[in-house]
Amino acid sequence: MRIVVLVSGGLDSSTLLLKLKNDGHQIFPLFIDYGQASEKEEWKSCEEICRYLDVKPFKIDFESIGELWDKLRSNRKRYPFFPFRNLIFASLGAFYGYHIGVLDVALGIIKSSAPFPDCTSEFCDKLQAALTESVSNPINIHAPLITMDKSDVVRYGSSHNFPYELTYSCYVGRKKHCHKCPACIAREKAFKKVGITDPTPYED
Repeated sequence: MRIVVLVSGGLDSSTLLLKLKNDGHQIFPLFIDYGQASEKEEWKSCEEICRYLDVKPFKIDFESIGELWDKLRSNRKRYPFFPFRNLIFASLGAFYGYHIGVLDVALGIIKSSAPFPDCTSEFCDKLQAALTESVSNPINIHAPLITMDKSDVVRYGSSHNFPYELTYSCYVGRKKHCHKCPACIAREKAFKKVGITDPTPYED
């Protein structure tokens, strides 16, 4: 299969790249710059991971999304998550894939993301139907990690000696992980649950 893979340089999407390549698919990594504070470090990690896996990532600049999200975040009660995030990103993935003749798109959704409405199997099925209808051509959405939690992800990658020191998970965007944001906390918990030392550097 030829498949576009949405990547961020983090644990989940990096492991997704590894798994799809191990399964024999031809992968086309797509990184989206949506104005996130951690974009510089994420892109650096993404490039290093893709170099390790011998694939070349493509980058889309869409910073205006980040500007809108900053405004929405001022009302966290109404917007406890990034609304339409996976809808927008998957659509960009399908658009990029359509341009290069690839009709399959993979998202790094995992089981522990399920509380979010755009991180479920039902969402993926409806998204696939909508994308297919929009071009009158089958567009396939894949979420191969959706039955895994983050510790399962770490366990899989570690069993294949994946260099997790190359990944970047922090929302803050400094060179070292902040140790405090939700992404850092989830990352630390995953490695501890598996009993493996997290190789990334953290701030003191």
